Amino acid sequence: MKLWKFAALSLLFVSSMACAETIPYKQAQKNGIVTCLPAVKNISEFLIGDHSNYGASSSWATNDTDKQMFISRIEKTYKDGDSELMTMYVAPTTSGLCASAYEKVTYWPSSCMKVAKETFSTFEYKGELNEVITHLAKDGDPLFLMKAGNGCVSIKQERVNNGNNP
Repeated sequence: MKLWKFAALSLLFVSSMACAETIPYKQAQKNGIVTCLPAVKNISEFLIGDHSNYGASSSWATNDTDKQMFISRIEKTYKDGDSELMTMYVAPTTSGLCASAYEKVTYWPSSCMKVAKETFSTFEYKGELNEVITHLAKDGDPLFLMKAGNGCVSIKQERVNNGNNP
């Protein structure tokens, strides 16, 4: 009987952790975002995943909050000390839907050529943005690669239709 109670409590704890709301979602909800709250939830859950070591800072308009853009910056930190910076943008449209996008900035300890070939091989080469930043794209969404010391920084952007899962 004790084992059954322990198993039930453990399952309840795991289930409640899986259903925990993300920081961006809580910030949007607390500050008056209603129309695009489902989009904030979907995109923030996609970006954060099941990662528990993250922080977020969000911004929103103080007037007509629900009719304005909501922006959240999310840092995911990994056990090896690496991190990613992600920014999500969600705004209501005049049609009652939500225009959404995110940007993910990641440092890679490899050359940009290697990152392009191994990590982003399905992206199409578009050229140089100006002189040194490489522009790639997939399905109309841009990716930029920029040399950083001996490594490379990728800046990946993606538009999300009506706030559906990316």
